[in-house]
Amino acid sequence: MDSLLSMTSLPLDKKIEHFVKTFCEFFLHFKGEVYLSWSGGKDSDVACDIIDKIWSGEFKHYLPLIIWEAVVSYRKPRRAFCNTGLEFPEIVDRVKARSKSHNDVDILKPMMGFTKVIKEIGVAVGSKHIAMQLRRLKGYLANPKPSNAASARLYMTGIKANGEKSNGFGLSKKWLRLLDAPFPVSDKCCNIFKKEPFHRHEKKTGKKAVLFTTTEESGSRKMAYLQTGCNSYEQGKERCRPYSIFTEADTWQYADQYGMRFAEVYYDRTVMVVQLDGTLKEETLPAEKRTGCTFCMFGLHLEPKGINNRIQRLAISHPKYYDIIINKCGLGFILGWIGLPYKPIRKATQQTLFQ
Repeated sequence: MDSLLSMTSLPLDKKIEHFVKTFCEFFLHFKGEVYLSWSGGKDSDVACDIIDKIWSGEFKHYLPLIIWEAVVSYRKPRRAFCNTGLEFPEIVDRVKARSKSHNDVDILKPMMGFTKVIKEIGVAVGSKHIAMQLRRLKGYLANPKPSNAASARLYMTGIKANGEKSNGFGLSKKWLRLLDAPFPVSDKCCNIFKKEPFHRHEKKTGKKAVLFTTTEESGSRKMAYLQTGCNSYEQGKERCRPYSIFTEADTWQYADQYGMRFAEVYYDRTVMVVQLDGTLKEETLPAEKRTGCTFCMFGLHLEPKGINNRIQRLAISHPKYYDIIINKCGLGFILGWIGLPYKPIRKATQQTLFQ
């Protein structure tokens, strides 16, 4: 943990150097047979820009000349983007523009759509850990066995088999109520929308993944870094994560230093928004800190009360998109049943969205 803290505390130039060396080591190990997992978001934009600068020669000073020459003797790796249908339209437009201008993006799609997933697999509620417990517990209660009795007790009470209290398990009454919900709850959506399409891409191409996640995003990503570092060469789990030690501040510092501009959703802006009836309305929209799946409910219950959460903001910034997911796909019913706010807070709302 101390080593991670020291790495995340490095100045930006040292982090770029670490990125370049980490990526190139992985890249040469697999003789260039890698792909870049590009989300179109700000972190992966910076990461891909660093890789572009390796090939342009701007960052070759971070490597011994013989290593740099070996790297650029191979073709620069292609980007892969998974269009789940749940990204901000601005992100998708950015990806399509890059694909058209550079012809270096493979656009993937999941096997299942959002409506089918929330109806047949389950909705993402609470956190991955909470949703996993709910999914498993519902199965244990539906099919009780001696082999799952201890786990069912653990999830319901937080008491382990030896009678000790567990800090990491045990659902509160708030979440146990969802056992009786008229819809399933599951932690599997990320596997369906994100992981499976990339696994399919890897199987088809034989290429290994270069990912652009950071350790500050989640505990699981921090744990993955502590176990393997930025590069993992374990068979079947080959991964390069050269951006792991970067922080939010680093991303913005890099953008400022190298003149990058991210997708417009990352900035406060005033734009003309198309309304449900086709008319235009000027809206002042706040910057989004993170993008990803716009209608993901993980962590929604933790957002500040009294101001619009990320789903409520979509009613104002993307009313047509919001209307499809909330009303036509049925997410509004689910959010209402759970008790999570989804109607925007403002003096004049579009009442037609909720009729």
